[in-house]
Amino acid sequence: MQRSPTGLPKKVLSGILWNDFSITYRLEYTCSNCHFVCHPDKEVRKAQYMMLTESGVVIEEPDGTRRSVSPEEAKEYIKSMPPKRRKF
Repeated sequence: MQRSPTGLPKKVLSGILWNDFSITYRLEYTCSNCHFVCHPDKEVRKAQYMMLTESGVVIEEPDGTRRSVSPEEAKEYIKSMPPKRRKF
């Protein structure tokens, strides 16, 4: 078992590395979308999860402006990009 600098064990849950909090130890972050969904009421959680997963995609134009589009439109936008830009 791996240990952090504080001597506390590191835990792996669902493929994500979780470290016991310590100021001397770097935290491992994932997408952090869980804070948008987390709520004690199951119906609110469900509604927030649906909003997060079904609300679309934000794309950034070459001039830096951003716009929200459907997932299908985002796929077409990515396909139409030059390969050099798509690489990013």
